[in-house]
Amino acid sequence: MSNNKQSSVKYIIVDTINKKFFLDAHGNVKIFDSFDDAVLHCNIYELPNAWVCHLIYNFIDNEQ
Repeated sequence: MSNNKQSSVKYIIVDTINKKFFLDAHGNVKIFDSFDDAVLHCNIYELPNAWVCHLIYNFIDNEQ
């Protein structure tokens, strides 16, 4: 696992029913630095059925 780029804990919000990610103002997947911040956004935007997902590994294919 030499291409493990894990430097800090990150979270995303996913709606698995509608298969959508929580996006930022530019249309990119919003990545949160803390679990509490991700959950706060779920509450603020009143997301009825969302998963807060912990990102633990970033695979990068160096042979492209």
